Amino acid sequence: MEGESAGGSAKQGRNRKFQAILPIKGKIINVEKSRLDKVLSSDEIKAIVSALGVPIGSEKNGDKDRLRYKKIIIMTDADVDGSHIRTLLLTLFFRQMTDIIKNGNLFIAQPPLYRIKKDKIEKYLKDERDLEENIVELALDKITLKGTKELRGREELQFLKKLSSFKRMAEAFDKKNVDFHVLEKAYFLFNNEEEFKNEEEFLEKIKQIRDYMEEGDGNIYVGDIKKDFEHESYYVEVKTERNLKVFSTVISRDLYASGDLKEIVKIVRLIKEKLGMPPYSLIGESIFETKSPLKLFEKLLEIGNKGVYIQRYKGLGEMNPAQLWETTMNPETRVLRKVMLEDEVIVDDIFSMLMGEKVEPRRRFIEDNAWEAKNLDI
Repeated sequence: MEGESAGGSAKQGRNRKFQAILPIKGKIINVEKSRLDKVLSSDEIKAIVSALGVPIGSEKNGDKDRLRYKKIIIMTDADVDGSHIRTLLLTLFFRQMTDIIKNGNLFIAQPPLYRIKKDKIEKYLKDERDLEENIVELALDKITLKGTKELRGREELQFLKKLSSFKRMAEAFDKKNVDFHVLEKAYFLFNNEEEFKNEEEFLEKIKQIRDYMEEGDGNIYVGDIKKDFEHESYYVEVKTERNLKVFSTVISRDLYASGDLKEIVKIVRLIKEKLGMPPYSLIGESIFETKSPLKLFEKLLEIGNKGVYIQRYKGLGEMNPAQLWETTMNPETRVLRKVMLEDEVIVDDIFSMLMGEKVEPRRRFIEDNAWEAKNLDI
């Protein structure tokens, strides 16, 4: 467990009959970059080896009879430092105690990131998606939704929780200067990728995209139709300007062919099936109208948040012993993620790239994937 403070709470909250806590003081040595003699001389690694009862760097660490605990659980904070400590520990187990992973003894704790409270209801929630879906759940009893169809009641409106994906995708596309508001409108206009092959039909649909934009979406410029000769289809670049930022969004058959965008296709089809076509009216204490499913979801969050107390746990040390037991350590209620080794060659390459001496492969990986990062502590 990361940290003396959290370790103290965990020691008080544990069941002493079958649980032991080993606090880790900061970040352990990176075994990927260190010689074995240096690894063996590390005080933190010595403590881990002593606690588990099996040596490192030998076949004997696969001896189940010597291993003192059936489950070895890594429990770290839900921040950047916690992720780094967890990765360093996983590197240690993969490089020096591989059989512990192969035998199914290694797990990662899943402490909650949020606690919400409203009236007498209190819940612990694992991540931001879980938080958003629960907030939307609180709003469902208070609203009626109208498109070309009308829906009301909690059961009928459960599908709206799926719109939480839209919020994350919008944030990801924003980092790539692609306007999600344009994308979601395009999905309502086009039903399948075949419609991109006929220039006349394509032009007719593209003209309508202006009608679906609304106040707050910014200035819009729809470019000329161009032909993709390789795929025998057409595409248009749509530029929007909002808050002094310029977005460039290409409308093409890739909207339907790309695996990255299939989730949007699926959700838009569900919305069209349940609510019909926009504009949509959300009727609660007042009436909210929009042509955007993303804005609809954001309004639901606003309604659901009223009267809700939300606490975000940055560190395990912020929980008292009873809370740690209830949320993270009680075998009856906790959630664990089991560490499994499915393809040793691929895993070997990943650890070498992320934790090894060579900087260039790691830099390239960060540049290629940085836009997907979220909840950074900066």
